[in-house]
Amino acid sequence: DSVKLANNATIIKPVLTGLSPVSGYPNTNVKLIGENLSLSNNSNVYVYFGSTSVSLNSVSPDSLKVKAPWVTPGSYSLSVNYGGFSVPCPDTFTVLEPKITSISPASGVAGTSVIINGEGFGAGNSINVYFGNLYATVMSSTDTKINVKVPSGITSGSWIVKVNISYHELSS
Repeated sequence: DSVKLANNATIIKPVLTGLSPVSGYPNTNVKLIGENLSLSNNSNVYVYFGSTSVSLNSVSPDSLKVKAPWVTPGSYSLSVNYGGFSVPCPDTFTVLEPKITSISPASGVAGTSVIINGEGFGAGNSINVYFGNLYATVMSSTDTKINVKVPSGITSGSWIVKVNISYHELSS
């Protein structure tokens, strides 16, 4: 839609036509596709996953790029708020549940290096790992692997391994 004003100025309304991808883990790069999406001042532009606002990573006339937020897994309506008005996206985005798929090795003493395999950990996120209530030092992490050391003070027995990522808890 556009509106022509008497002095030949034209106001062009942004339009969203879709997004890519339509599902992913928190921190997934999401591209909202449309027309007339960049304005002269993008400082008042907010993208919402349901009621959760996220920051813009990049803006062009035909796309907006953001990262999926750390929210409860499920399907979310997306919209872009341009200060005074909101533009809905015709597609929804499904936030997938990050998960632990395996831990290797399955046993070891304090100081043993352990790899936690999974999906959706989000490389570069703030990750804390616990064996029971004992904090384990994270040596490195990627989107699918977390390398930790078995904490000192651990005793023999079975322990639940908990991974906290951006206030979201996973356990084995």
